[in-house]
Amino acid sequence: DLLEVLYCEGLIFIGQEITKKLANSVVGLMVHLDQEDQHDRHPTMFINSPGGFALGGLAIYDTLDLVRGKEVQTIAIGIAASIASVVLIGGGLRVAMHNAKVMIRQPRMKMFRDEASEIVLESRILLDLRLSITEIYVRKTGRTHMSITRDLEVEKFMTAKDAENYGIIDGV
Repeated sequence: DLLEVLYCEGLIFIGQEITKKLANSVVGLMVHLDQEDQHDRHPTMFINSPGGFALGGLAIYDTLDLVRGKEVQTIAIGIAASIASVVLIGGGLRVAMHNAKVMIRQPRMKMFRDEASEIVLESRILLDLRLSITEIYVRKTGRTHMSITRDLEVEKFMTAKDAENYGIIDGV
């Protein structure tokens, strides 16, 4: 299987919406690669994703920090949108291909069909997620909290060069 061969070389692909299942697979693969005794290999994660499940994306982001000893390179190809842009910014060396796009925005919830008490709980979780994601962007880009908060209010699309100027990536 081609993907298995690529995984053995330390190449990781996120080429779809980030779901719980995909996040668990990527986290498992990253931990496995980190445990292997090949110090000359630096894992590379290729991202072409419209975003998806915020908690799954944060699990991948946290795992990037966990395996920092191997400096995972993240590369945006196509698009890194929403939570996928958070995964992108988590890399040790962050790059976007010339024609790639990056989009940031605040996390969103499913449509409310729950009881009022559950809506309040989900609202608190959403606010906590938004704060966590805002703090990640602030820490990684060097921009102010107010600037990031304002930019997350709408879907902010960027070219690769714009993303570099913004501080999301290190180079094009």
